[in-house]
Amino acid sequence: MSSYTSKSFLQSIVDSDYQQPEGIELYPFLSDLLANFSSTDPELRDSLTYAVFARFVNESEWTREELTRLLYQCLDEEHLFYRIGEKESDSVLMRSFSLLALAVIIGADRRLQILADEAIQRAHECVLNYVGEELDYRGYLGEKGWAHAVAHAADVLDELGLHPTLSEGNRTQLLAGISRLATVTTPLICDEDDRLAFAARTIINRCSMDAFMNWLEQFKLIGGRSEEEYIAIANSKNFLRSLYLQMKWQGKNEKAMKEIEKVLMRGKYS
Repeated sequence: MSSYTSKSFLQSIVDSDYQQPEGIELYPFLSDLLANFSSTDPELRDSLTYAVFARFVNESEWTREELTRLLYQCLDEEHLFYRIGEKESDSVLMRSFSLLALAVIIGADRRLQILADEAIQRAHECVLNYVGEELDYRGYLGEKGWAHAVAHAADVLDELGLHPTLSEGNRTQLLAGISRLATVTTPLICDEDDRLAFAARTIINRCSMDAFMNWLEQFKLIGGRSEEEYIAIANSKNFLRSLYLQMKWQGKNEKAMKEIEKVLMRGKYS
């Protein structure tokens, strides 16, 4: 760890109300900072590194080249796909916090509009590939803090769903990624259903009713003959309940709400 990515240096940035230190070039600094996402120290990883990264990305001026390089770094084999497929290992921290970094970058570009369409499309493809390959769904890891890969994936899917570059076809693919996460066979017990529902609501508001109905049909809330099937159904129900309530609170999509209610009622006694 360099002195510029150390805990004490990052704390000094936070203490200065996130003033960019003199002599620090933004892109190399944030690029080096990504290595901290593998740390098992939650204060360094989350409270300091992520906080500084998010603040500097959102409040700085960027060239297309630099923001693209930072985006592509987050998407690479050493970050988003770092040791993908492992379970119960600390490698999930790098993958999960790379998702948060991606959400920040894509969210910033919604305002800046400087990334090329192909860069956003690449992010879309990589995130969906990640969703299909991730196997570590743990939420809170005790003294190591949050992993929360499912929730962080939901945050990126939400930002992608809001990005004007993506088409309705792209957004239906995002919905498929959400349903993949909402139906995993590991119990989701750390409010992942709410985060997934928030992303789904964002995307559904920008999709046709036909696209929504085709997606909703994927949720089969009956069966549960094995433990894995039962868990997947329970996760699905929790997700759909969260989505229903969020739509109700938003006061939109009454037709979609009624369709969700029908699916939930069919699975009421399963």
